Amino acid sequence: MAEKHNSTYNDAPTLNCSLGRDQWRNAIRQQIIESQPPKVIAIHGTWGMGKTSVLWQLYKELGGEQQPFQLTDEADNNTPNKDTIPETVKSVWFEAWQYQHEPNILAALLKEIRDQLSLPHKIWKEIDETMVVGAMSALESIELTFSNFAGIFGATAGGSKGFASKFKSNMKEYQRERFYTPMDSVQLKKQLQDAITKLLNIRYRFRKKNQEKDKIKKAVIFIDDLDRCEPEVAYRILEAIKVYLNLNNCVFVLGMDINAMDKIIVRQHKDDLEIFEKFEGDEDRRAERIISQVKHHARLYLEKICQDIYFLPVPSSDIREQFFKNLLNDKLTGDTALVDGLMQIVSSYSILPPFPRSVKIYANIIITFLNQDSIKKYASESEEGRKHFLMLTYLYAFHLELYHLCVNFKGFYYAFYDYCRKPPAEKKDGIHPELRRVRVYTPSLDSSSQIQHAMSGKSEEPSSPDSVSSYPHENLRQVLWIGKLVKDIIPGVITFEELRLLEI
Repeated sequence: MAEKHNSTYNDAPTLNCSLGRDQWRNAIRQQIIESQPPKVIAIHGTWGMGKTSVLWQLYKELGGEQQPFQLTDEADNNTPNKDTIPETVKSVWFEAWQYQHEPNILAALLKEIRDQLSLPHKIWKEIDETMVVGAMSALESIELTFSNFAGIFGATAGGSKGFASKFKSNMKEYQRERFYTPMDSVQLKKQLQDAITKLLNIRYRFRKKNQEKDKIKKAVIFIDDLDRCEPEVAYRILEAIKVYLNLNNCVFVLGMDINAMDKIIVRQHKDDLEIFEKFEGDEDRRAERIISQVKHHARLYLEKICQDIYFLPVPSSDIREQFFKNLLNDKLTGDTALVDGLMQIVSSYSILPPFPRSVKIYANIIITFLNQDSIKKYASESEEGRKHFLMLTYLYAFHLELYHLCVNFKGFYYAFYDYCRKPPAEKKDGIHPELRRVRVYTPSLDSSSQIQHAMSGKSEEPSSPDSVSSYPHENLRQVLWIGKLVKDIIPGVITFEELRLLEI
């Protein structure tokens, strides 16, 4: 490879939405601002659909101050205008997946709520000296409340990076010493709720010449990647939100794949399977009914916690293509004609996967190989060359096993071509195992609504042979989106040397 060349994209979240979701996101933002706590909102999308970016955009638009991500300059330049940030809410960001190996993740969540709602250091300079004692007293009360509330969840002195280490870990002992009689869950929740209200408004109450009270009405707590946690950890967070954290000043916004969460909930309720022993009939039918009922039970559990569940829109083919084109143009400066030639094929054959992350991965592979002059020359010379290049880079990006078989065994490439032309409808006996793992997609029209339908987990029969509605949600990754392109490539036209184009 040549030494100089364009760097590829990372997977950092972005504040710059280029997937046509602004109106959808703004509607959710308004719901959060106007909602009456306690409230839990879920944003559903499969991995790679851009959930974290959407949550991050909402977090920043609602006044979030944390910066846990290494954003691009472009993303930083799109920070929301402070004048548009509502003054009635304060946002907290919690990356559940990164905390899942803490001794107690729920204590870690409380720590993040406490830390991110706390008085910023710079504000102390603005506090009138006569009010410092009052501010310190309020903060000490808040610290004590959070630390001891963490004891409900079994926090220890070593848990959650030392959170609560300065206070007694035994909740009952603390109650005996301070209250003489144990507090019930209602009292504990009220104490935590009062502490959060103090944190939300302390900066206003103790500023010089500013005695405003209760200006901030609620905390909006964003929890991302809940479905990536270990099942027990994810379930404990849901239970804590349901039982202890359904407070009158807290709105939770959860980023998750609800299909993955269904599996997590079912795993935690696996003992309930025995209630379905009454089902009779053949084993396959009985198993199908049990799975359906348990999944239904899991969804009911999730809906009890989440009052609103919003499905991340699948970008239309036009939006995906524009996103892809922008990615290429930003890196392949001076190669406008080549990018336009590639985009004509991309558009004609609808080869882009429905996942924005996958589109970015594909762009990265193309950018990397076009940095080599011989490959760029080959792709620039003819439309057939560009088709070959797009086919090979697609297989390289998403089906590496198929790629290696095609470029090392031309006989397999012919089998691959035949499979794309007419995949067997039923049994696949005699078909190579790597081909049996993929589903060939040959679109006849825009398919975004069909893909969205498939991602929802519904299982109605497809309306046409081209529909992807019949593909199980978890198998969408195995769809060969270049099926139509491969069908139009005559196998005798591409030489064995050209098949090994990326191997040079």
